[in-house]
Amino acid sequence: MSIEARLTRTGPDGYRIITGAKGVADIVVDIAGVSAEDKSNEHIGGRLLLSACLSCFTNTLFNDLTKAGGTVNSIEARAATEKAKDSSLRTKYDNIAIEVDVDVDGLDDAAFESVRSTLLRGSLVTYSLDEGIEMDYEINRI
Repeated sequence: MSIEARLTRTGPDGYRIITGAKGVADIVVDIAGVSAEDKSNEHIGGRLLLSACLSCFTNTLFNDLTKAGGTVNSIEARAATEKAKDSSLRTKYDNIAIEVDVDVDGLDDAAFESVRSTLLRGSLVTYSLDEGIEMDYEINRI
């Protein structure tokens, strides 16, 4: 299955990401009113990356706990990353830490641990990042 997102940018102060998902509105980034100092700390791409990780990881957790017979009352999750330099001195995000608190009823400790141990190997997005994703680039002048 192929998925796609699109981006439109017409100036220096923002852009619109058309997600193509029925359950996710387009993402509008508008930094026109953000100070120059604050712009350098926005890290929008990194925040979207963390958001994708949280979304996928917690959706997988919710679905797996439900399939195991549990009733999920709430999930609170946090993700964090930091920039680092690689051997070529390029800046990159080198680690993503995800912390999840889940309130679930209807599962004994063994069933919960089974789901937990599976998720410690990652979800579709986090596992894909962990294993590395081949990237292809094409830049066309129009």
